[in-house]
Amino acid sequence: MVAMPPTVGNSYNKPYRKYRSECVILNDMLKLVAKNGREGIKKTPLMNYMNMNNTSFKTYKGMLEDAALIEKKDHGRSEVLYITGAGRLLLEFMKAFSCLYNYERWRARQLAEAYARRLAEERGWVVRKDDGLVDYLLEGSGRKVGVLGAVCDGGEAALLARLVKDVTELNDLVIVRLSGSPLAENAPKFSLIDDGIVIVNATSDGVNKEEVVRHLAEILAARQL
Repeated sequence: MVAMPPTVGNSYNKPYRKYRSECVILNDMLKLVAKNGREGIKKTPLMNYMNMNNTSFKTYKGMLEDAALIEKKDHGRSEVLYITGAGRLLLEFMKAFSCLYNYERWRARQLAEAYARRLAEERGWVVRKDDGLVDYLLEGSGRKVGVLGAVCDGGEAALLARLVKDVTELNDLVIVRLSGSPLAENAPKFSLIDDGIVIVNATSDGVNKEEVVRHLAEILAARQL
């Protein structure tokens, strides 16, 4: 089986002592089962690593089984858990969710606001805080452009962007993405321009803001043609 996280002595480390929401618990359990791939993971090691008593563990395991996100098979006296295809699909969606569920997102939102307001000024559009699925909404020339701050890697940001774009009536969507690690000096400022989606690879200090806004304005103008 795939190795579990490092141990201390003969027992599993227990980093899960803080309060956890139901969503976080289910997500963490699902990720641990997924890490063990086709080999699966036995019930007891998973319960120990999650730092749960038997009653709580049965409850959450049952929720995942009822939703067909994991399945169990008996191997002799041991119960082995496996992730299903639906479980893997949910984990992909949860990656997109993690772009927003991040304590550093306030920095990304600040940059999103700065870019949105400067872009609106550049184009003579109206900008406002949005009560929908993005942080700021720009409107003008019969178009709607959403701007959303996120903290994650490029792949997760792209998935988030496509999900938001698919369930909104936005003409264009700009994701202002902060990475968890510093950007390389030669990293591209725009990592995805596709189907009305633009991902801006930003730095927390907003370096080259004017250049970014100017490029965004050019992209949006070209989209109107």
